[in-house]
Amino acid sequence: MARVAHRDGLGTPEAPELALVTPPGGRAKEVAGQVPGTRPAKMTAEERAQARAEAKARAAEEAAAARERRRQEALAEAEQAVAEADRSAEAAGAAEQELEDSVQQLEESLADARRTQGRGNRDPRRGAGGPAGHRLTETRLTARRARNAQRSVRRELDRLRK
Repeated sequence: MARVAHRDGLGTPEAPELALVTPPGGRAKEVAGQVPGTRPAKMTAEERAQARAEAKARAAEEAAAARERRRQEALAEAEQAVAEADRSAEAAGAAEQELEDSVQQLEESLADARRTQGRGNRDPRRGAGGPAGHRLTETRLTARRARNAQRSVRRELDRLRK
């Protein structure tokens, strides 16, 4: 191939030089105080015990760090869930109040209409009938569920903080 390249004017007529390239640090794993290519000296029982103790301590530290990281993640998730439950409970409470006001206005309008027509009085404690009353009942249930969820999430956050 070199001759073809030379013939075509692309190379030099000399033979290519080969060089051995080794990665930085060489192939052999060098151990402090050890000559490359030789076997390491055997560790004494005390050195092996110390090495095991150090490995065990590192593993314990890593496990503790992982537990703390998981605890912090769970705490952050619980705090986010509490904030979301607070927003939901607040929105449900506002919707409930709005519908209660609407039902109160409808009841007052109905009472005024009955007085003007002379039909008699309806018991205001029974609440409004029809779609407005049904919506109010549904909204009250939704608000109650939101408050229950909020209490549950707050208990979970308190448990994680301990």
